[in-house]
Amino acid sequence: MLGITFEQTRLYQDLVSQAEARGEQRGEQRGQANLMLSMLSTRFGEVPDSLTTQIAALSLEQIAALSKTFFNFNSLGDLANWLQGLSQNQDNGNLRE
Repeated sequence: MLGITFEQTRLYQDLVSQAEARGEQRGEQRGQANLMLSMLSTRFGEVPDSLTTQIAALSLEQIAALSKTFFNFNSLGDLANWLQGLSQNQDNGNLRE
């Protein structure tokens, strides 16, 4: 062998770097989703599990879009409608804001 370990190879370092980036992105997404859920529960009371699950599954871009429309909501029904519209718009390649 060449006297290097697998951990010293460029392939290994690239894989670790990619995994760290994905982990950071997931952590940021979870943090943003939790913040959004906290804001929603403060404003509207307990958020149903079905909506909590949907929000937890949103991408960072989608959470950013939600945060822009949050103050337009008058109820959790408005949130449910927004999430339903988001799902429909994703099928068309659009992001609803």
